[in-house]
Amino acid sequence: MAGYRENYVMERGSLVKALKLLWYMESSWWIHEKKEQQTGPSARFAKEMEWLCTHYHKLDVMFEDI
Repeated sequence: MAGYRENYVMERGSLVKALKLLWYMESSWWIHEKKEQQTGPSARFAKEMEWLCTHYHKLDVMFEDI
């Protein structure tokens, strides 16, 4: 698949920054009052957003070596 075999050097902290930006951009789409009705990939993504929310303030420590 084109585009998936490229490597880029990332600055320290880029992963945490990307995860936090992902939370701000996507959480309102996936975390809502009808989330219990979600199935398949959308249910999994909602759980991932919940994980980010729970661990948001710990991400810097969790990924400090990345």
